[in-house]
Amino acid sequence: MSSRTRGVPRKRRQAGAVRPGQFADRGIVSRELPEPALRSVAWCPGSDARHARRQTPGLLIRRPAPTQVVIPAITKEQETATDGVQFQEDVNVRKNIFLSRSGTSVSSTGAADPREPRARKAALMILFVGILVLAFAAYLNVTPSAAIDGAQSAATSGLSSWNPNVTCAADLVTIQDVLGSAYPHQALSGSRYQHNATSGGIPLERSLSPPCTITNITGAVLSPFVQINGVSLYGYGVKTTDCSGWYSKQNGGQRYPGNKTFCTNAGQIITLGTTSGYMKIEIDRDWLGKGYCGPNVPSCNNETLGQEQSNGSISLDVQGFVFWEGPYHWELHPFTAWKLSNSPPPPPPNSPPSAPQNLAATGGNAQVTLTWQAPASDGGSPITNYKIYRGGAPSTETLLTTVGNVLTYTDSAVTNGVTYYYQVSAVNSPGEGAKSNEASATPNAPPPPPTPPSAPTNLVATGGNAQVGLTWQAPGSNGGSPITNYKIYRGGAPSTETLLTTVGAVTSYTDTAVTNGVTYYYQVSAVNNVGEGPRSNEASATPSAAPPPPSPPSAPQNLAATGGNAQVTLTWQAPASNGGSPITNYKIYRGTTSGGETLVATIGNQLSYSDGGLTNGVTYYYQVSAVNNVGEGPRSNEASATPTAPATPPGAPQGLVATAGDATVTLTWSAPSSNGGSPITNYRIYRSTTGGGETLQATIGNVLTYSDTSVTNGVTYYYQVSAVSNVGEGPRSNEASATPTAPAGPPGAPQGLVATAGDATVTLTWSAPSSNGGSPITNYRIYRGTSSNGETLKATIGNVLTYTDTSVTNGVTYYYQVSAVNGAGEGPRSNEASATPSPPPPPPPDFGISATPASLSIQIGSSGTSTIALTSLNGFAGTIGLSTSIACSGLCLIYPTASLNPTSVTLTSGGTGVSTLTVATSVLTTPGTYTITITATSGSITHTVTVTVQVTL
Repeated sequence: MSSRTRGVPRKRRQAGAVRPGQFADRGIVSRELPEPALRSVAWCPGSDARHARRQTPGLLIRRPAPTQVVIPAITKEQETATDGVQFQEDVNVRKNIFLSRSGTSVSSTGAADPREPRARKAALMILFVGILVLAFAAYLNVTPSAAIDGAQSAATSGLSSWNPNVTCAADLVTIQDVLGSAYPHQALSGSRYQHNATSGGIPLERSLSPPCTITNITGAVLSPFVQINGVSLYGYGVKTTDCSGWYSKQNGGQRYPGNKTFCTNAGQIITLGTTSGYMKIEIDRDWLGKGYCGPNVPSCNNETLGQEQSNGSISLDVQGFVFWEGPYHWELHPFTAWKLSNSPPPPPPNSPPSAPQNLAATGGNAQVTLTWQAPASDGGSPITNYKIYRGGAPSTETLLTTVGNVLTYTDSAVTNGVTYYYQVSAVNSPGEGAKSNEASATPNAPPPPPTPPSAPTNLVATGGNAQVGLTWQAPGSNGGSPITNYKIYRGGAPSTETLLTTVGAVTSYTDTAVTNGVTYYYQVSAVNNVGEGPRSNEASATPSAAPPPPSPPSAPQNLAATGGNAQVTLTWQAPASNGGSPITNYKIYRGTTSGGETLVATIGNQLSYSDGGLTNGVTYYYQVSAVNNVGEGPRSNEASATPTAPATPPGAPQGLVATAGDATVTLTWSAPSSNGGSPITNYRIYRSTTGGGETLQATIGNVLTYSDTSVTNGVTYYYQVSAVSNVGEGPRSNEASATPTAPAGPPGAPQGLVATAGDATVTLTWSAPSSNGGSPITNYRIYRGTSSNGETLKATIGNVLTYTDTSVTNGVTYYYQVSAVNGAGEGPRSNEASATPSPPPPPPPDFGISATPASLSIQIGSSGTSTIALTSLNGFAGTIGLSTSIACSGLCLIYPTASLNPTSVTLTSGGTGVSTLTVATSVLTTPGTYTITITATSGSITHTVTVTVQVTL
């Protein structure tokens, strides 16, 4: 009952007024009509349930055959009832009430009637007609039915909860009511249950006492506890998705009685008879834990509910709280109860159309023309409009305009040269559908006025018997106007051509006004509506008596292949002979091995070809053949090339060394490991008096040394070097420093020379001299002799402190001395050291051990054996003691037994011996995997071997 009805005193009702339920015995639901709008009541045959929802003023009665009665408006003066019917409030709105057997929803008008004064007689007549309508409905045994359309309905409130733990009254809604304008899709925006920018429905998903009302984003107060009739389980149905004992303590959740573990049960529902527009339902774990919902509440027992899934053939009515599971979907969570429907499901609601198809955008002069195709589905309601969206970048479109039900639109509010991006959506009465594909176009100014065409290309003159045949190719540009003619020019000497004739838009001509043996020179020009263009290349030919029959051309000459980035460019020269017939094509052959070429392309009469889409670093081999009207000639020479990536700046120079001199520093370095694919042209020298602070000092040519003479003795200078190619400058080298000083003397003698003998080697080690003489040591010189003080120069090495001499003979004593060398010269020699190289001693005696087999499988109560073999190595001779140990990989209570026989083995030099390992089990031995380790010991020598034993039942 509305707020307006609550305030009406009961004494205003007349004794003869129609009471609620007065016509129930005839199948009519009657009620007082307290508002200036009637309520339509849906009735489903065979059901005691009547679900009413507020509609536009009107009354719908469903029967199969079409019948329609219109009741005109009632005014204030016509309020007096006839046959006991009284209107208790002012009724000043015209009401057109349609009674239809067709079952089609009927709209009503509600325009204010300016002609308020009415005769009482007219009122009585109108009310009498109304009574006849009610009587007619009673006769047909039908009840008023709510109109159903594709739009969202107004919810019926006050339905009781089927779950005793829910105290809220339910609103009767549809899935479309919950999904809102996004139906059949899922979106927060557009639903009546959205209450802010990020959430909707009840504010706390796991609440044990969800609120009975919420305030939505528009400020309206409504119930989130709803009842949805006529649905079926959809997709995966109701199943367990998270079995655990988890609950949300802050929401009042607790362990399920007896500390049992229950599961979150989820499924999907869909309006019966539809194929899209689903909602998720979920039985909450906290409700399970609290005992609110589960085996003790049959109305929401998920096991029973799961039995009702039958591909939409069973209709269910469900209750639960609306909740937005952001950012994904709407759901009933907690889902509180369900039951089998007592009435057939409602017809499927209409939905917005699908996306328009194949949107195309075409740029013009200061305009873009859009064309598209209608959506594959209009959602069950005719398309009324299309919305045009435009943006300045991909995926940035905003609404530009709305057009009617047309499939084209021209956007003239554009600027030439700017790219525009478009999408289109279709609109019907339920709302706007999804957007189309994105299309873009760039409007441009009209092209410039046409000009004469460019010159024809590749003019070829071929002499025949008393004739010359000309062929050419059309110009690269027709100047913006179609070519209409070609002009043929001929002369008796080079560059003397005059107009011979004008032909149509063809690319060949035969000149028959010639004399055999005379050479003729030709040029051709193209003509369009603007005028004549420049002439082609000059070609000449000498007609002669009929030549012998033509043959294929000879091989193309001087084929060359040049590698590029993922491509190879081929160039060649025409064959020495075209075989008497003009060359029309060239065939390109390619392979990755020499001689393995196969055909990859046939091109026109041109002398170059770029082969793209290749793999850098792979060598490709090519041949080319020429083709004329007779056929293909022999192939050219073979040429190969390796495509490479584009050149980059070179790498860093390597091993930069700075050597100080007297008021000079000399730099040396090695070239970069890579020049980046382009030759190095220069090096740049960077210098500073602090480490890491180098700035450009000089740019030099492609050399690997540089002397810096603008230095001061005693100051330390830091250097870096970079390499430069045509691509650019590469990274700098390592940093090197030097301190120029006055001229220095030779270094002192190396110290602590030690010679260590090896097998045919002598290794020398020493320490640097106590003084380098004021100049860095650059080398050491090695002196050797076979007698003391008889050393002569053996080798000169770098600035290292060790040297291995491998050119020695075992048993011979060698004597050594070492001297240091710097920029000033060689210093004195070191102390003398000697060594006698000799072969290494033989390996010590040893023995080996093995087990065969290395694994056993034994049933309990039986035994198995493995042979333990011992072998003398390196002359070993002696007695070897044997022992065992056993381990289990799991929980083992009773182990098998392991024994060796014998427990010691005596080996002679080079001999062998064996012992037998016996593994025995009893019926009490624990089945499992055991590892038996056999340890063999002789003196300080110990070796082990393992045997894996699998004990089975």
